[in-house]
Amino acid sequence: MAPCYGHATRPTPERPEQETKTITNTLLRALIRTFTLPLLPFVPITTFVLKCLMALPPLRFLYALVMSVISIPLLGSLIFMSRLWRKAPILRPILAAIGITLALLGYLLFSLTANPTRQDKMVKLAICDSFPFSHVAVG
Repeated sequence: MAPCYGHATRPTPERPEQETKTITNTLLRALIRTFTLPLLPFVPITTFVLKCLMALPPLRFLYALVMSVISIPLLGSLIFMSRLWRKAPILRPILAAIGITLALLGYLLFSLTANPTRQDKMVKLAICDSFPFSHVAVG
């Protein structure tokens, strides 16, 4: 019988890595829900304040520089660890511990900060939220 590609399959003994990915991603999403819920009232406030500060050209440049210095290594390391997850199964426990921590910190940071476009923010949040599938989120 041909597999139906529209539905998720259960992990089988032949594919234990799928179960590990599912556990890792489920744990990450539970932590994200736990830590972002208390921060929800602050998201509009921080976004408004940062957007007001970014109205001044020197502060806009400084903010963009600081966010680039933070986000490029953070998102790059998540994508790198996600690709390494697929290629080096023996490193998965270490990658899970580091990746969950970085993804959670990144998700909290990007949810509280302002971005020039909503699409930028959604892409950054999707990369953090989808660990260890982050390499798939960016294509």
